[in-house]
Amino acid sequence: MLGWIWHLLPAVVAIGIGGFWLNRFFVRKANLASLVDRSCNSIEGLVKKCAEYWTSNYSVEEATKSALLEAEIKATVLHINTLVNLIAKKYARSKITEETCKLILDLQNHCTGGLFETQRRKSDRIRMVRIISVANKLTEDLHMLKL
Repeated sequence: MLGWIWHLLPAVVAIGIGGFWLNRFFVRKANLASLVDRSCNSIEGLVKKCAEYWTSNYSVEEATKSALLEAEIKATVLHINTLVNLIAKKYARSKITEETCKLILDLQNHCTGGLFETQRRKSDRIRMVRIISVANKLTEDLHMLKL
């Protein structure tokens, strides 16, 4: 009477398992893309904060604003580093190259190097150009992970 179920059961099980694995693959890719987008948005925010910080001279009147920007820049660099480490651990360990790690270090050095957190700080447009250049290269490397 129910002999026909035994003929359909292997197909139903195969479709269920295949659907599960296929869904898992696409969810994993979507999560990776989301983390990459968050990282790139953080890099964009860092560039804006650095532009505000490095294109103005230090002044006593703006000391509180400078201290706030310094803290935000350091926190954003740490956040970007954490996101990239998470991407490397969970999704793309083999795709995070030595060049990408070097770009993260360069970005940190350019953002917080030189006369950062000093009262002798002057406007440094060359540093800002370097920050933009490194940020664009890092963003490009991260976007390549989504492919």
